Parts: sequence; structure tokens; C-alpha cells
Amino acid sequence: MSTTSVSTGNDDHLEEDNSHPRINEIDFIRSCMISVSSKLVEKIRLETLRPLPMFLGMTDPTFCFDPVAFTPPAKKCDKSTMEKIFARLSLNFSFFLVNYVLVFMGVAVVVSLMHLHMLFALAMLISFWWFHFQTVKSNIPLKIGSIDIDKTIPVHVRTWGLIIISALVSIIYCLLPFLCILGISALLIFSHALLRDPKNVESSMPKDSDVINSSESV
Repeated sequence: MSTTSVSTGNDDHLEEDNSHPRINEIDFIRSCMISVSSKLVEKIRLETLRPLPMFLGMTDPTFCFDPVAFTPPAKKCDKSTMEKIFARLSLNFSFFLVNYVLVFMGVAVVVSLMHLHMLFALAMLISFWWFHFQTVKSNIPLKIGSIDIDKTIPVHVRTWGLIIISALVSIIYCLLPFLCILGISALLIFSHALLRDPKNVESSMPKDSDVINSSESV
């Protein structure tokens, strides 16, 4: 009978531990995010940054907009229209990838500066998470006078509290600016990728530069 009670107690303790978010799981998620970002950095290099006149379709001597730099991908709607649209989008995204990333970053900076309350909330939230990770990682005791914070508010409760606060901050302060950044940058990038003619890009490139290897089928 005593063995059964001990086993039950251990099972309850294991279930209680499994219900708490662990720092190791958070570190695993963070390592996955770092791995994904490192792969993106490999594709996004300054060597593939296209000059501004080429990106905007300007002629080199006068820096005026070329009237044929931006054209519709198809002159008439037929069965091959969608294929031409996807082909142009694919070519321009692969060729102007770094430029599009800079456009997104520029829109993000401008929109963020227009929402200073979001920046303040994010700064406070990041400082709270940093303090939480440092105290847990270094096993720093938290005491206010004679009150032991670790016993009053355990680590898993503080972690869940920060998760809930992060969700509230994301919804209240960050959702609208994020949608603005996403919508404005998507409109600018997809409009450019859809209308920028790859044939005009190839004809305007210097002979010693890399050219677009494939072109649209007419």
C-alpha cells in the first residue's frame, strides 16, 4: 500500500512539472529561431544589392525614369497570363531580394517611429524577459526585505506571467503597427515585382555585371 502511494505522488509531481514551461524548451525555440535567421542571412548579402537606378528603372546618364521599365506582365488575358505573372514575380524576387528586404526594413523603421508607445512597451518587455532569464540562469535569489519572491511567485508562474503580458503587449501595442508594416511593404514590393520588366533590367545592366539568366516567355 505504501509503494502505491509513493508512486502516485511521484506521478502527480511529474504531471505538475510537465505543465510548467521549462527554460530548456525556451532555449530550444530560441536556437531554432537563430538557425532560421542564419540561413536567411546566407541568402541576403550586400554583394547582391542592386543599384538604386536599376531598382527604380532610371536611365544612367540623366537619372530619369525609363518609360518601359515598368510594364504589365501580359498584354492580354489568356491561359498563359498566370504563368507569366508567376514567372515575373519569381525572377524579380530572386534578383531584387536584398532591395526588397531594405524596403521592408525602411517601412518598419518609419512606421515604428510613428508609434513610439509600441517601442516603449517593447523595450520594457525585453528588459523584463532579460531580467527573468538572468535570474533563472544564474540562480539569483529574489528577495524584497523578508519576502522571498522565489517561494511566493515560483519561476513557472513568472514565466507564464511574462508570456501573458507579451501576448497582451503584442495585441494592444504591436498588432496595428505590424499590420501597417506588412500591408505597406507588401503593396510596394509586390507592385514593383509585378511591374518591373526583367528584360529592361537585363538590357540596362553593364556587360561585366551578373545578368538575369532567364527571361519571360512572350
